[in-house]
Amino acid sequence: TDFSGSCGERPTPMALFLSWLCLAAAEVGDQDLPGGDSLIVIVPATVTFRPPSSILVAVAASHCEAQPNDGVTVLVNARVIASCADPCALCRVTLPRGVAGNVQSLSVALYAAPLSSGSRNHSRAHLPDTALPTPPVERYRLLGFVEGTQIHVGPPESKESLELFKKSGALVQTVAATAIKGRPRILLYNTVETAPQAQAAQQRVAQRQAVPTVEEVVRSDGNLTCSELGGFCGVYHATPTLNGRPSYYCWWRARPGSNRSECTPLTHPCTDCPNITSNAATLAALWHSTGIDAVVPDTTNLARWDQPNADVINIRPVEVLAEELAALRGQGIATPDMAVWTSAAPGTTMYRGMLRVINQPSFGKVQLREPSSAKAVYFVHNGGQAPDPKVVAAIEANGGGSNVSTITMWANISPEQAANGTWTFFQPCQRTSEPLDFTLTVLNDGEYRCNHLKSAASAGGLGSQMSAAMSWQNSQTSFAWASPSKMMGLTFQAMIDDALRERPENIMLPSFDEWGAGPIPTAPSTWVAQGAVGFTPPEQHVQFCDTFGAERSRTWAPTEEAGDFYLRLTQSCLRVVALAAASGATTCDVADELCCDRKVPQFTRVFSLQSFNTSKPDYFVTNNAEEAKRVQQLGEYTEICASSPGPYSTDYFCYTPGLRTFAARMGPFILYSLPEPPATGRASLLHMGPRSPVHRCAGGDGHFMSADPNCEARGKSEGILGYASVKRHTGMPRKLRRCRRPDGVCYHTLDAYCLNGDAVTTLGHVL
Repeated sequence: TDFSGSCGERPTPMALFLSWLCLAAAEVGDQDLPGGDSLIVIVPATVTFRPPSSILVAVAASHCEAQPNDGVTVLVNARVIASCADPCALCRVTLPRGVAGNVQSLSVALYAAPLSSGSRNHSRAHLPDTALPTPPVERYRLLGFVEGTQIHVGPPESKESLELFKKSGALVQTVAATAIKGRPRILLYNTVETAPQAQAAQQRVAQRQAVPTVEEVVRSDGNLTCSELGGFCGVYHATPTLNGRPSYYCWWRARPGSNRSECTPLTHPCTDCPNITSNAATLAALWHSTGIDAVVPDTTNLARWDQPNADVINIRPVEVLAEELAALRGQGIATPDMAVWTSAAPGTTMYRGMLRVINQPSFGKVQLREPSSAKAVYFVHNGGQAPDPKVVAAIEANGGGSNVSTITMWANISPEQAANGTWTFFQPCQRTSEPLDFTLTVLNDGEYRCNHLKSAASAGGLGSQMSAAMSWQNSQTSFAWASPSKMMGLTFQAMIDDALRERPENIMLPSFDEWGAGPIPTAPSTWVAQGAVGFTPPEQHVQFCDTFGAERSRTWAPTEEAGDFYLRLTQSCLRVVALAAASGATTCDVADELCCDRKVPQFTRVFSLQSFNTSKPDYFVTNNAEEAKRVQQLGEYTEICASSPGPYSTDYFCYTPGLRTFAARMGPFILYSLPEPPATGRASLLHMGPRSPVHRCAGGDGHFMSADPNCEARGKSEGILGYASVKRHTGMPRKLRRCRRPDGVCYHTLDAYCLNGDAVTTLGHVL
């Protein structure tokens, strides 16, 4: 690849190398180089490496375990320098003085048998000097980075190389977690994108109509409502993208020989989902390069396999995805494995449809299996209760084959369930060791521990397990204080920190692309004071369970609204987990990894208190927990608590479940801690908007909040509490209003109108 003349002024050789480092895979078509897959680093101009210079070579664990007799040969400037007879060992090759001073190309070639430099005439090996074909780099499972004047290729399997990785700067972002031996198995719980959902969006696109999302409703700040979208509200919560473009993909195609004349949208779609093969290839490559070892489609919402819509929503999409992954495997392309997950409650029969799927040859090629028994892994649940033994026995018998092993999986489990080997697809932070004593508090200080449960290994099975979620919920995720939200990745990072300390053998990531959910109308008897955050008060009684917009969800796939930040964060954290498996590290301290970028707290929490003088009360706010405690101990104020429908929520603020009084709308909230967003690429796009300061002011009529450092000439600033988002989005969804009574008393409301026509000042949007 020739980049000469494309950069204007010619930079220094090393800068040029760092800027235009190309990782490309090429076929070395020489009879003396059997199996000549190579990872090529092309340097566009002669680069001077001061001797001694060396390269570090290693091969993917998956390859060396399957082909332990393969060998690796290193070529520089198309000339063999050295061979590494053992691809499973780390191999350091020192470049000879003459070569180190004139490196133009570097090839690390993998061969079908060990080679020695003297056994054959390798001088005829030719490396193309024109543009190279570039199949996915993840196919080769090699790692590469530059440190100083050394090129390093290979996973860090020694403390020395780990230190080099830590110092390697931005190029460590190219590390593929799947290449490191000894790392945890990474599984992805995921919904299957259904044809009715996707084809409704595709039809709007074909008619040149916008595809509305819940995130759009929230961002409109009242100019668009859920009711105006009719049946489309909740079909998509954000706009999914593939390859940087909106993509409403799905996994339905009619079975061969099916009767198209009997089609109906909800039971047998009249048209196949478009671009299934290319979309599956794109996602398989993305999942595999991220470090996903197995995908577990969620088919738990329907109980019976013979329900009219069971095939279109559950069975056929899983079948089609398995067919596509198997076809990719047949082409020699690495993909994740698959396993299914169904209900095993009494009387359920969905397993019958799924057993038919996993018994097909195509699914067998990608089936996740127990290492010891080679039995197919099958996940079951009973809504937090023990699965029905009769259903489990029928699944494991599999029509007489007795070749299936079940693992129970659910969320919000107890310590006893974890000790018995029940897995989680998400699990909240644990406030105490008491069963189901959860908290939604996620702090961004270095001492914080989420303490979510680790599930013990069960007999046979896959070993111990933890989940790591971008967010979760204790009831409907759209309720205030029912979900921590993604918090610019802080929620996920807290989960990963737990995994680094606990070192489970398996980590379950929930929901790559769960974009459809709700809405769920709620009965007046269940209404609480603060409902769906970000909606106008008249619509706040419509709720959403698993997903609410781009930020209050477990998803980490790229979207138009949030960008690809959560994908990159996931990839970074899985690299950190893999590196820790190699080094024994128990903390996130890899330099320049996005996952470990927590030096500056991004959020500040604000307590809300009310004085005991009921005739002319003072509403006092503080971001200092000690100050909040002190004024209460003096008997001057009482804290206004957070509230949501669930029995547990936050342990940072006081909490009272199910409040229906207006006071719940005057409670605590969360602000940004910094006046400016993080650097480009270090947060979701939704968090990159403008911010407004929130001062605590003191005047003759008591305390109040203001964006004005001069407190609007009504008092004096006692300091900045934090910064509100100028624009509303699901990451900062609640409108913070300051209300002023005729007697001068000020109070705040969260997503609520002021009382009795009191004067209103909008201060921004908060969490």
